[in-house]
Amino acid sequence: MSSVGRRRVWSIVGALLAVSCLLPKAELVDDEGSGARSTGGSASTPANCLDANRDRCESKSCAAACPATSVDSGHCLGACSGVFDCVKRNPGCSTAADPVCAAREAGQPKACTMAWESAGKSRDSGPSAFAFELIQCLCGK
Repeated sequence: MSSVGRRRVWSIVGALLAVSCLLPKAELVDDEGSGARSTGGSASTPANCLDANRDRCESKSCAAACPATSVDSGHCLGACSGVFDCVKRNPGCSTAADPVCAAREAGQPKACTMAWESAGKSRDSGPSAFAFELIQCLCGK
C-alpha cells in the first residue's frame, strides 16, 4: 500500500474515532448478581438500600402509588418501575445530589436520564415522583 493509501485509511479511522467520541454513551448496566452497590455492599447482601426495607416502604411502591393499570393502560406503573429498576441496575450512580441518576451534566444524559424523562421528570407528581419517593423511603433519605 502506498503512503497516500495509508494516510487515507488512517484519516478514515481517525474520523470514525472522533465521531464515536461525540455519540452518547451507552447506559451502564450491571448484572444483578455481581458488583459493588451504592451503599458499599455487594449485590447479594441487603446492604443495598434498594433491596432492604421493602416492607417498610410497601405503601410507596410503584404498584401502590400508581392508579390501576386499567385506568392508564399501565403507563404509570411501567414508567415508575423503569426509573426504579434503572437506579437499581446501575450501582453507585445514585448520590445525595442525584438520587435517581438523571441530572444531565453539560447537556449529556446519565445512566437513568431517559427513564426519568420518560416518566415525567418531576419530583412533584406522576410516575417519576413515585419512583423518587420509593427510592428515598428505601434508602432512608
